[in-house]
Amino acid sequence: MGEPGVTLGTKGRCQFCGETDPRAFRDIAHTLPEAFGNKSVTSLDECDACNARFAAFDDALVKRI
Repeated sequence: MGEPGVTLGTKGRCQFCGETDPRAFRDIAHTLPEAFGNKSVTSLDECDACNARFAAFDDALVKRI
């Protein structure tokens, strides 16, 4: 059995770009990259666009390890 998930932040305003449209918060944003083994710590205050933008950095970082 896995550990319970932890959710950080408050849904409704992206901490990076300030987006407030509820339709912009459909995807699950992982606070730490899944490639580092994070399956349970997610963020409510990261919109889908910022989540996608940071995914490119996460991928590059993981490839350097």
